[in-house]
Amino acid sequence: MKGTNNKAKPKYAKKKSEDLIRKILEEISSSSSISIAKACKKSGVDPRSFHRWIETDEELRQRYARAKELQAELMAEEIIQIADDDSEDEIFIEEDTKEGKSARRVMNSEFVQRSRLRVDARKWLAAKLLPKKYGDRLGVDTTIDMAESVPERIAKVLKEVVAYAHPE
Repeated sequence: MKGTNNKAKPKYAKKKSEDLIRKILEEISSSSSISIAKACKKSGVDPRSFHRWIETDEELRQRYARAKELQAELMAEEIIQIADDDSEDEIFIEEDTKEGKSARRVMNSEFVQRSRLRVDARKWLAAKLLPKKYGDRLGVDTTIDMAESVPERIAKVLKEVVAYAHPE
């Protein structure tokens, strides 16, 4: 049967409203793990429509940028919580031995790896959303000789260029 799709399409709000925008921005700014698509769907807005609203409305674009900044701050705070949570770093394994049942403590590498992944994902996103605050610092070392004037420096560079082009 051609073109039969039993999946019902979600019903989205047709018009932009302040209430819908506020709901979406609150969802984004209060959760480190929600995407625009999830926030829109949760609020009954087609994500493509929300993107169009952002493109055409400067004030909304600024409000959205602020919501993403707040989301990045939340991610940074969660990094500390995740890194400090050692509640499941170790697990007990029960074993049958000659003496009977015993338990030994072993590292829960799955929990540790998942925690590392969660921290790394948040660090990466925070660095992308707020690069000045959470991005990698690039050092640039420069020495400027202020004793030499600009015309003197230009003359010196020109002499070097001429000497290189016409060696004696």
